[in-house]
Amino acid sequence: IAKVKILRLDRIKAHYALARIYENQGMAEKAITEYKALLEFEPKNFYTWRQLGVKYANIGQYSEAEKAYETSIEIAPMDIEAYLDRGDLFFKMARVSEAGKEYEKAMEIAPYDGRGFLALGRLYRQGGKLDDAENIYRKAIKFSPENAQLHLALATLMEEKKQPDLAMSEYKEVLKIEPANKEAKIRLESLKK
Repeated sequence: IAKVKILRLDRIKAHYALARIYENQGMAEKAITEYKALLEFEPKNFYTWRQLGVKYANIGQYSEAEKAYETSIEIAPMDIEAYLDRGDLFFKMARVSEAGKEYEKAMEIAPYDGRGFLALGRLYRQGGKLDDAENIYRKAIKFSPENAQLHLALATLMEEKKQPDLAMSEYKEVLKIEPANKEAKIRLESLKK
């Protein structure tokens, strides 16, 4: 029995290693084959299902990606990565309302993470709902005041809304958190001119 377990573990490690190698070489179809082989050994591995979804999405097989994300979420309903990834998938598919719901779920599960807020804000911005995007970014900053990416998103939004003083204030916040942030430095300098 011990030998069988060791062989099984070795095969799992081999499939995972091959999947990663294929990913790094840009060979998505072969990576998908390895992830499917992994699922034969571990059908309840949410991470493998999520990775399978990512690979399918990358090659444009959206319905397969959606199924993989759904399975990942069924197995691990608190994994925000799957909601973010599925939201991005829906966004690519122009299913904006569904994308928004996925980002909102990620925000609900992990309000201090920030990525769900950034994604929803991006969605609002691209839909021309700049005030909604601003509200989302400000809400996120209340949860995570030290998140430079949230301040940066708000700063660029304030530029877009033609509010340079507010933009400069947010760029300064970014630089307090990340003094080496090149984008914030460049944009702040351009606003000072």
